[in-house]
Amino acid sequence: MKPLLPPIVVNGEVISAEVIAAEAQNHPAPKGKPGLAWQAAARALAIRALMLQEARSRGLTPAPIEVGAGRWETDDEALIRQLLEGAVQPEPIDEAQMLAFWQANPERFRAPALYEAAHILMPVAEGSDPHEVHVLAEQVLEKARANPASFADLARSHSACSS
Repeated sequence: MKPLLPPIVVNGEVISAEVIAAEAQNHPAPKGKPGLAWQAAARALAIRALMLQEARSRGLTPAPIEVGAGRWETDDEALIRQLLEGAVQPEPIDEAQMLAFWQANPERFRAPALYEAAHILMPVAEGSDPHEVHVLAEQVLEKARANPASFADLARSHSACSS
């Protein structure tokens, strides 16, 4: 099957539609506009390819550093970091400037909210009467609506799902 959108080529290096699609998952886009995520992903991958090509043309050798407890950069991440460290000299800033930026851009310093679905699974076991399960489900739903704080207890006692 032919991909909906073509691959991109950066100085002869082909970045496949599959790689772009995987990267697109990391780029938010408004509902109904997945093409914007695709464009952002293609742009990010093109920039990454250009930086890696430049790092290699300068003869840089990857020297991964530890980025967390037992977590190390990949060779590509190390090359990009090394390239940027040699090419970009950031202006020094003071605590007041950092605080002002942080206060002006709080959304850049938090992860998106995580949601965990809360549910009660009540399957109909083989040989059981579906109507009886339905009646029980309605009773549990009624209790949950009457007292939403009791949902966790109701789930523990009635759900067939361990989550």
